[in-house]
Amino acid sequence: MATEKYICESCGSNEFVTKPNHFDLFSAEDGKLIFQESMLVEDDSPTELFCFECDEKLEFDEDDLEF
Repeated sequence: MATEKYICESCGSNEFVTKPNHFDLFSAEDGKLIFQESMLVEDDSPTELFCFECDEKLEFDEDDLEF
């Protein structure tokens, strides 16, 4: 049985989002918000990950990031 390496200690979620160096671009068309693309802001700050459910910051090994 495989175990999850990264689980939010607060709520148990295994989904995480980036801040502040990542954003999703939406455009307004015909009264709807349409997803266009995901973008990374080029800067020297390290990638930070936060729980998708409760926003707690995740401590992780940079070597485990895959893009």
